Amino acid sequence: MTPRTLHIIVAAGTGSRFGAALPKQFCLLNGRPVVFRTCDAILAASYPGDTVAVVISAPMEPLWHELARSYGAPEVSLLSEGGASRAATVANALRATASVQADVISVHDGARPLATAAMIRDVITAAARPGCAGALPAIPLTDSVRRLCADGASVAVDRACYRMVQTPQAFAAPLLRAAYMAADVTDASLTDDASVVERFAGRAPVLVDGDPDNIKITHASDMIRAGAILASRPVS
Repeated sequence: MTPRTLHIIVAAGTGSRFGAALPKQFCLLNGRPVVFRTCDAILAASYPGDTVAVVISAPMEPLWHELARSYGAPEVSLLSEGGASRAATVANALRATASVQADVISVHDGARPLATAAMIRDVITAAARPGCAGALPAIPLTDSVRRLCADGASVAVDRACYRMVQTPQAFAAPLLRAAYMAADVTDASLTDDASVVERFAGRAPVLVDGDPDNIKITHASDMIRAGAILASRPVS
């Protein structure tokens, strides 16, 4: 049976490293706002009965509606309850969606507009397996890796032992809610949902194959790459 999924899209960041007048998630990617394309990707992977909620900061709500009039808003629930950190934003979204019935909750970065429906569904399917705490997409490292030491030196490490983690990350709904209720969301080391679940629920998620094209837009050059990837895909 297909699990009921609550998809949370986190789009409350300021995008300070992007260097634009607007937060990166509201900038245009091949003629459509980045966050709208991210919503489109999640909606394409959703099943009947799923809920898709996007959380933005309250000051950005007028901009969302302005862009919606110009570019056509995705059919999602809009939550204007962004927090001071990513973890705080997710915690706010979980509280705002407490009445939503779901077996699995996925959390996706609003600035990752290129996730494919197949990969998203693979993550959800893995997280829904009995006894599984959660699942996240990951890809191998291609560059050499070194670990910094306390004295400023560095040592080479085997990159085969490491993975780069992406989103969406999905978890059994009760487990994710309990982990965030127990978490200190001001802790800067909680950079993703898997770290919250591991630390405050004592469970480790499984890894599924990610996609090298599932990039997170952080810098202006990422927008150029994302545009090229998007343009190379078949028109559906």
